[in-house]
Amino acid sequence: QVILSYTGLSNRGDIDVYVDGAKVDTFSQYASTLQWQETWTSADLGAGSHTLKFVLASAGYFDLDAIEVLGSPPLLDYPDNGSTISLNNPTYQWEEKPGATKYQLKVDKDGANIFSNWYDVTTDVTCTGGVCAVSPNIVLAQGDYEWTIQPWSVASGEGGWYAPFSFTLEIPPTSWVFLVYLNGDNSLEGAAIDDFSEMAQTGSGDNVKILALFDRADGYNTDHDDWQDTRRFLVTEPPPSGLPMEPTAANGESIGEANMGDPQTLVDFVQWGQTFFPADQYALIIWDHGNALRNITGPIEAIASDETSNGDSLTMVELSSALATITNDGANPISLLGLDASLMGTIEVDNQLLPYAEIRIGSEEIQPDDGW
Repeated sequence: QVILSYTGLSNRGDIDVYVDGAKVDTFSQYASTLQWQETWTSADLGAGSHTLKFVLASAGYFDLDAIEVLGSPPLLDYPDNGSTISLNNPTYQWEEKPGATKYQLKVDKDGANIFSNWYDVTTDVTCTGGVCAVSPNIVLAQGDYEWTIQPWSVASGEGGWYAPFSFTLEIPPTSWVFLVYLNGDNSLEGAAIDDFSEMAQTGSGDNVKILALFDRADGYNTDHDDWQDTRRFLVTEPPPSGLPMEPTAANGESIGEANMGDPQTLVDFVQWGQTFFPADQYALIIWDHGNALRNITGPIEAIASDETSNGDSLTMVELSSALATITNDGANPISLLGLDASLMGTIEVDNQLLPYAEIRIGSEEIQPDDGW
């Protein structure tokens, strides 16, 4: 690791850093206060003599207060360098940096950054026996990845990046994936939270994965951080000696405030699940209020009313269109379609959904708020 310290008062230009004749980094000398900047980390530099050179790369003047070359940085631990893993929401582990109060986790795929998030040691990171770990619950697709960690401390600010590790993710198909379109953006918010908790009692295993797109409302229930946007969840299996997963903000991945009454929201959710969680069979459960056409002047056939989006719902025409997209016009039908809502078990509804699902489950009658 190479650490540079300088007093930045104005834009003094860029400096290129060379190690053994090869350019490894460029940094700007502009800053408002004295600062130190880690410019380069390598796991491949061997023992012996090496040449370190700095070249003024743009207009300005050269100004450095100190140059410090450090020994080997702390090491990453898991996913191991060069490894192949099958879990697409891995827990990341690394050697603890003494004095660090938070860490930034950065993950790249095919050279492009997927996410970079800071995690606080007191609330997000678990450190035991000199090894720290964080579970960001951000789902990865199959492919090649590189990840690294940056510590931060009150005394020193941002520290040097750990030497990056690379890994390959290969996801074997599971037997079943349940995709739960959990619309709690209305008066059923509390019941939606309860149903999430019921799913979390079992959670996902090797043969069955449970995914939820959960939308919440404002003003009905303030439990579990009272977040009010729309979040994707992989409902995980309870640990042997711990509590089941809760629908907190940190456990889900926000997609912003989505309109659950928009058929594209449904299409995006299912296609996300099929991309990240390959399976032999898929079950799609649409959870919320429901209306079937009860008489010639009655309400329109619809499901999944989104209060934040002015009560927009999925009409049967929209649902049929979304399912046509998801199943390639019925060529790859959903194995099981569940309409966990009132009044959806009708011939009229089935007639519009028939080509796109092998089995449909629904209720002819009004069902309790808690659903299934």
